[in-house]
Formats: sequence, C-alpha cells, structure tokens
Amino acid sequence: MKSFVQFLQTSMKAITDISPFPISVTDETGRIIGDSNPERIGTYHEPSADVLQRDIPQIFEKAAVSTMENVLPGVAVPLYFDNERKGVLGLVGEPDEVLPYARLMKQHVEMVWQDTVRQRIDDLESAILDAFIQYILSAEELDGEKVVQYCDMLEINPTLKRYCIVIDLRDTLLRRMQEHHHMSATAHFRKILLDSVDAVFGKTPEDLSAFLNTEKIILIKAVTSDDIYWKELDLFREKGTQLLKLLAAHDVKKVSMAAGALSDGLDDLARSYHEAERLIEYGRDHGIQPEIYSYQQWDILVSMLPDRLDDGYKQKLSERFAALYRDKQFPDLAASFEEYCHHNLNISKTAAALFIHRNTLIYRLKKIETITQLNLTRFEHCTLLWIALKT
Repeated sequence: MKSFVQFLQTSMKAITDISPFPISVTDETGRIIGDSNPERIGTYHEPSADVLQRDIPQIFEKAAVSTMENVLPGVAVPLYFDNERKGVLGLVGEPDEVLPYARLMKQHVEMVWQDTVRQRIDDLESAILDAFIQYILSAEELDGEKVVQYCDMLEINPTLKRYCIVIDLRDTLLRRMQEHHHMSATAHFRKILLDSVDAVFGKTPEDLSAFLNTEKIILIKAVTSDDIYWKELDLFREKGTQLLKLLAAHDVKKVSMAAGALSDGLDDLARSYHEAERLIEYGRDHGIQPEIYSYQQWDILVSMLPDRLDDGYKQKLSERFAALYRDKQFPDLAASFEEYCHHNLNISKTAAALFIHRNTLIYRLKKIETITQLNLTRFEHCTLLWIALKT
C-alpha cells in the first residue's frame, strides 16, 4: 500500500493534467491521498469504503451530496493494483458528463501504475544482475551458497558452459553525459547500446548482459557444447562487424571487442573475461584491425606467438642474431625479410612490393644468410628469424 501512495503522490500532477475535471484519490481506508484541491488531502471521504466494498462505480448527484460531509458531486470508481482493490478514483462534476471520463481515467491510472511497478522490478533485477556479474568476475573465490542464491533470484542455470564477450566503448558514455547533461537521456542511450549488442549476438534467455562500467559492456553467452562455442566464434568477426556498423549509426565510432575462452561453469568465468580483456589490450597495442578479436583468428595467434615465448628462449635468439642486429644495413635487411615472409618466400612478388630490383632483394637475403648461417629457402629457418625480429 505504501508504494501505491508514493506512486499517486509523485504522479498526481501528470494525472490531473490530462483530466478535464477535478479529481480525487483515496486509499483503502477512505483517506484522501491526492486531490486537485490540495486542502482536501489528508481528510476522510466516507463513501470510498462503500465504493470498494461494492466494487462498482458510484454516482453522487448534487442533491444527494448536499447533506454529506466532504463529498462532492461526480463519479467514484475502484482502483485495482496487482489484482487487488487499493483505492478509489473520483472525478468531480455532473455525473452524466463525468462518467465516460471516469472509466478512461481509471484505466489510465491503473496502466501507469502497472508500468511503474514493472519498471521498478526491471530496475531491481538489473541492479541484482549487475551485482552478480561483478561478483563472479572479480571475487578471488566464489561463495557457492551465494552463487546459488543469485541464480535462484535471477533464474540462471549455473551448470551451462559460458564464455564472455567484452565490448569496450571507451569514453562514449562520458562524452554523451557531458553533451546532454540529462541522466534520463544517458540511461536511454545505455539501453540502446545494450539492446544493440543483444540483438547482433542473438542474446537468449540463458545469456546475461550488462554494463560493467561506463566504458564496457559484457555479454555472457551460454552454450551447450564445445562445438557450438567454436561455431559461434567462427561467426564472431562477422557479427562484430555488424555491431560496429550498428553502433556507428548511433555515433559510436571507437569500439573494441573480444571473445574469451569457454568456461565449464560460473566459477571459471572470470578466466574467460580476463582473456577477452587481454585480447583487446593486445590488439590495440599492436594496431590490429578491425578491433574484433578472438583466438579463433589465426592472425591473432601468429601475432601473439613471439610474446608467448619465455625470456630464456628470447635471450638465446637475441644472442644468436646479435651480429645481424649490429649490421649497418639491418633496417633494410629486416624490412626486406619481413616482406619476403609476407609474400610466402616469393622473391618476385616481394621485390615488386618493395619497389626494388629482384637482384637487390636476392643480395639482401644472401647477406642475411651469410651473417646468420640460415637458409632462407627453408620455412623453419625463416620462422626463427621472423620470431626473433618480432621479439
């Protein structure tokens, strides 16, 4: 009942603005809690109890109310909320004129109330979901009982395999807030962005999505098998490209995204999240375009290979190629070799791409072989030098 009173008190102006007649609202005890005439608020309206009990509109003729205390001519109708009679809406005026409006106003007030309750429930569920996601991604060790409680409240199946998709929007929301200065506009924009992510990646009832902060959206996808996970990763770049186009239509231009590893359950989900974060950071640092990353992409794995070698192995390579690094022509030699690898060890295509004579390229490659004792016609030897140059 308290929430009903609060709703009417905060919504009274909007209700009176659309009514062509003065209105009055009483609670289930007959106390007036809202009225076009503020002086009547808090007073008792005795006929309201009868309206609630009989559960039908009551007409109050002018002659009849002349002998009644605090009762005005018009029509009173019961208000229903959550399938229960909670109060009475009265419209003041000639009953014949007021009655058609009374029914419409009753429907309007009840509908607005239901929408308000539904929005509050949605906001509460969203807040609980946000807290749950933050918890499972940041806690050093998950409390099993706490996870079960969250899953029960949010109707989440904790046994499904899941993986994280992280979408980094950078400072998009902060700029939006600075430009518009309205939290309601920002909240609406957040919903547009979240709905865009959900739509592109086909969010299901088992999936979870939320803003982690003002910069990042997380989508936690649920899958029933490893095969489905890999199939979804096959489509990740395609769907990511669709999302970039959709966000660009809303003037969101700088976006990065990545998909993390598959986890067997919620207790291992943080690993997937952190993997996606590392992919975004790595992709940005190395200028990999488009900014849509996953380990399903061979170019990502190849690019990351040199950084995954242990320091001891890197040191060995550095020592082995020290003479090459010291050569005065090293910048030209290294650039020519990398282009040679890029063109699959094809001398003619490499020379054309470098805009140099074929013999010039052969000279440079031969010089590398002389210094390093590598055979640059062998893929394995080229791989070693390529790794060394990338480290």
